[in-house]
Order: sequence, then C-alpha cells, then structure tokens
Amino acid sequence: MRFADVVVAILALALVLSGCAAVQDLMPEALGLGLSPFPTPTPVLTAAQAASATAIAQSAYKMAPDFTLPTLDGDEITLSDLRGRPVLINFWATWCPPCRFEMPAMQRVYEQYKDQGFVILAVNYRESADQVKPFVEELGLTFPVLLDETGNVATQYRVIGLPSSYFVDKEGRVQTVQVGAMTEAFMEEQVQRLLEP
Repeated sequence: MRFADVVVAILALALVLSGCAAVQDLMPEALGLGLSPFPTPTPVLTAAQAASATAIAQSAYKMAPDFTLPTLDGDEITLSDLRGRPVLINFWATWCPPCRFEMPAMQRVYEQYKDQGFVILAVNYRESADQVKPFVEELGLTFPVLLDETGNVATQYRVIGLPSSYFVDKEGRVQTVQVGAMTEAFMEEQVQRLLEP
C-alpha cells in the first residue's frame, strides 16, 4: 500500500471516529494532488505541490469566483465589492487543529496590514453561527468571519482540505494558493506582494 493510500485511510477512519461527515463534492483528483477528498486538516504541501495548486487555480479561473456570504454579525459580504483591495480568503473549521494553529498569526497580520487595505475573509466550512461564535470570541478574531453553511463556496474554489487559503490581488485574480497551515512569515510575504503598486 502506498503512503498516500495509508494517509487517506487514516484520515477516513479519523472522520468516522470523530463523527465528521465525508464530503463527496470536494474533488482533489481535479487538482491532481492526490490528497484526501475529505475536509480534514491537511498537511502542508511540498513546494512543488503548492506551486501546482496555485497554477491550477489560476488556470481554472482568471478571476477569483465571486460569492456573497453572511457574516457572524448578520451582514453580508460580496467578494467583488472588495475589488481594489488585496484579500486573503481562508477556508477553515472549528474542529480543524491546523486552522486553530494559524488563526492567531492571521490576526496579527491582519492588524499589521488592514490600514493599507488588506482584507481577510475567514470562510467557515459548513458550521452554524452557534458553533463558530465561541471559537472567534476565544481567539479574539476581528477580521470578517463568513458562514459557508452549504459548502457551495468551498466547492467553487475546489477546496481539497482545511485550512485552504487563496491570496487574491487588487484586480480580483488568485495569485497564491496554500493548502495547509500557513506560517506568519509566509502570510506577510504574500500580503506584501499583493500590496505592491
């Protein structure tokens, strides 16, 4: 049995034991990355896999797919309304340890660059506001948290694991895709590139 098959089997078993439902509409084979089709915490990709994910995302759509989602505050945010500003779209869930790991760093990067127009849209994957609010309050997150309760936006973005992050430039084009937890240094590097004139 190949290592990748072992990883998929372990992740599937973990889902069953944890009570998390499998998601059939996430299609990693479409990206050619050989990752699990379940929305599980995803190991950080190799540099080659990350480059491949970014290249495929850029070729799949010239512009980041537009969407409108409700916020925890009861408002709505539409991605295209943010044109002219760099945006990090981060797909995550409260049950995902790597998501929790990177959130404090995301908050620090947001605080550092928000006055320069940088926006984070933290798109929660298939959880209710009641599940998400305590997590957000515990970590003191101040960037917009959106609810993708149906998973439709994650499907639009071909999300193959959580967390998944899409760095979108001021013109609305996907510039970088990161599957797996990000370091603060990586986030800063991407944001600085997006803020360049």
